[in-house]
Amino acid sequence: MGNSRDVISSLTRRETALPYQQTRCLMPRLSTKLLRQARQVDPFLVLLLRPCRELTSARNELRWLTEFVSQRPPSPAGKSKPTELRKRLRKLCEERGRGKPLQYILGTEHFGELELICEPGVLIPRRETAASVTHLVSLLARGAQTHRHPEPLRVLDLCTGSGCIPLLFHHLHRQISPPRPCPNILGIDISGRACDLAFKNLRRTHGHAESRPDIDFAIADVLARGFLPWEAPRVSDVLKTRKKLTWDIVIANPPYISPSSLFVNVERSVRVFEPKLALVPPMPITQMRPLRTRKPDPLFFDFSVKLAPRQRTSPKHDFYEVEDTFYHRIIGTAMEVHAAVMLMEVSSLGQALRVVDMLWRRRRWNRVEVWRDEPDQLPDEGEAELETVNGRTVPIRGRGNGRSVVCWTNEAGPWLGQTDVAA
Repeated sequence: MGNSRDVISSLTRRETALPYQQTRCLMPRLSTKLLRQARQVDPFLVLLLRPCRELTSARNELRWLTEFVSQRPPSPAGKSKPTELRKRLRKLCEERGRGKPLQYILGTEHFGELELICEPGVLIPRRETAASVTHLVSLLARGAQTHRHPEPLRVLDLCTGSGCIPLLFHHLHRQISPPRPCPNILGIDISGRACDLAFKNLRRTHGHAESRPDIDFAIADVLARGFLPWEAPRVSDVLKTRKKLTWDIVIANPPYISPSSLFVNVERSVRVFEPKLALVPPMPITQMRPLRTRKPDPLFFDFSVKLAPRQRTSPKHDFYEVEDTFYHRIIGTAMEVHAAVMLMEVSSLGQALRVVDMLWRRRRWNRVEVWRDEPDQLPDEGEAELETVNGRTVPIRGRGNGRSVVCWTNEAGPWLGQTDVAA
């Protein structure tokens, strides 16, 4: 599709360029005038207007679909009749008109500087995730000018999905100057389909998987306790089998949408076509009871940490929100592997501040920050640069929605170019 798709995609493909959890509003009906204009240009534009809502966006998508069809002729001779290409194009436009994500139709999506394979059943990579990973590596590059971090750097990615985070981290780290040894990266996911796709993307971006022993993927369950026979292996068991018990950086983009928000605040195309396993944490049995009788479920809540009393900030707050289920376990895993830096994606600033509270209760990380969608940019007018959580101040970097929580120890501060030491 060329560079045009890469340049325009961030501006026009709105339902995937924006976070998939967003405020729901009633979309206005398409006007007769707009439908008439689309039909005069190309009848297929009418099919694309439903998901695109704008004629300019629909034209861009039609161009990408046309290029996709023309570059993949079905006939053995390498040529197809115009009528056959038109039929194939119509079929793809009808799929897109029903809300199927464009990435699943085209089979690829840009993620930072990489173009990765996308397949149904695996979450589509988001540009906000790429921005967080890119900023983290840029901080490591800045710190590498004056301080040496461990070599090779060991990075553990939980809920890896398509493998987008390990592959982009590895790709960007190779560009650090002066050159550093390539990091050892392991991506973990509960889905076998996701791990298969991650290996495909590894071969696409780095050649044969066998030639990259520093990048690997494995099946494991972040939430597994190890005593249920149908569970996937625990993360700790996989690490013990590989004799890799210590990691420098832990990155995670877990499911973080509540079951109720899935049907209220999430785009229909995401809700219908993308895997629920990657969007919504499993519902603890005890959370199915009425709110006033909710108790933390021992299968999902880590009781090894004594929690300080906290003020109830909303009627839904009891011990934690259902959508926060994964963060308790991810933080516990990071502590088990002695991680010095951790980056976790979240859905909103509110959830970010709850995760910050979890981190401070653990008393391991000396610095905690919240990064917005564009962490390397200055905030827009009205966007807070500081928030207070239980009497402590947390910096908020960048512009946009709250997107990631980042923390590090005093030991790792110089890795990121942070020379000040926190108490």
